[in-house]
Amino acid sequence: MNLSSDKMDGRDLPITQTRISASEWNQLVASCMAIIQAAGLIPDSEDGQQLLNAIKTVVANMELVGANTALSNLTEQGEAHFIKPDLSNINQTGRDNIVSIVNSNNPFAPDYSRAVGRTWGQTYTADMHGYVLLSIRTYNSQGYLTICGRSFMMGGYDDNDGGGDSIMVPVAIGDTYAATGSAQSVSQYLFIPIKGATV
Repeated sequence: MNLSSDKMDGRDLPITQTRISASEWNQLVASCMAIIQAAGLIPDSEDGQQLLNAIKTVVANMELVGANTALSNLTEQGEAHFIKPDLSNINQTGRDNIVSIVNSNNPFAPDYSRAVGRTWGQTYTADMHGYVLLSIRTYNSQGYLTICGRSFMMGGYDDNDGGGDSIMVPVAIGDTYAATGSAQSVSQYLFIPIKGATV
């Protein structure tokens, strides 16, 4: 095939050749090199798959950033949604940096089998996503459940019969929580991870 003419083996080519200038060729090569370098690779003229691998790496990193940004936005907005990213094309580092809960059809379901008791008056920091369950009985007193510095009163009954309150509050990794104040009795004070949550 003679690229300098419109013929191949003496026959007319079915399409007209595309001719590019030196500056256009340089621009194309520079664009390919930019993709390779953006993927953190060293250009290798012997590697015919390098550009393809670089594109896959760049796309995987974009998916990782997008997933983390989406999760961050949902946390700020307090919306009850969750993302289950497709991890099949993301490398191990990417997988380690994505919060993924994929072991349940309902990613927010409490895993009651992993519930752990908590001590009244002690402040805890959640090391995984889950719920705080508190059930108390009060009599002429008030108990409080404090989440990330915001306190919610429980009880406060002033009649002779007293009364009880129960609450189950979701917490995320890094949230602090504590049960304080007065209570005649504490029926349950537990941290319950969501299914699939890990430290």
